[in-house]
Amino acid sequence: MKIIILRHGESEGNSRNVITGTLNVGLTDKGAQQAKALSSKVAANLPTQIYVSQLKRTQQTWSAIASSLQAELSDPIKDSALNERDFGAMTGKDKDWLAESMGNNVYYDILRGEASAPGGESIEDVYKRSSVFLESLIKEGTNSDVIILVTHHHTFRSIICYLENLPLSEVATMRVPNASGYEYTLDREGRVTSKTGIGTR
Repeated sequence: MKIIILRHGESEGNSRNVITGTLNVGLTDKGAQQAKALSSKVAANLPTQIYVSQLKRTQQTWSAIASSLQAELSDPIKDSALNERDFGAMTGKDKDWLAESMGNNVYYDILRGEASAPGGESIEDVYKRSSVFLESLIKEGTNSDVIILVTHHHTFRSIICYLENLPLSEVATMRVPNASGYEYTLDREGRVTSKTGIGTR
């Protein structure tokens, strides 16, 4: 089984330097071009299943990829397990303003996953929902499956921790650029046997 995990292209929230979280913003023109460029990376392993979050920036990312592929593909399945972390009261706020008003230590503790967002999710919450989703996906999958997941930064990092059996504390040092990802090959028991970067730098 192959699981290809992609982060969406640059969103309007990314370009405005705000905590995007569950805001349902789309891609910028740059983000759409980034997404389209991923199609050459996906073409070698055409998916049998595609999952996106319920937020349109992942849906637009997959649409841009799919439009460049010369292949018949199934429609993507929207699943809330792949949604970005809910940052509660921080959602939509300028990052620099938040760091100043909350204090750097509090702000970065939340971003690194060491504390819950006020009125929102902790990184443990994100890990729980994404790991339940992945466990079911792997259990029901077959060796020939190629599954693509288009998701978000914090959710992506939680998925990495699950697949690679890493402690959640590793999230603090992970960086996943827009329109990048990883291709994992799993054995019958769901163990990772190989990992390849896609558009990572």
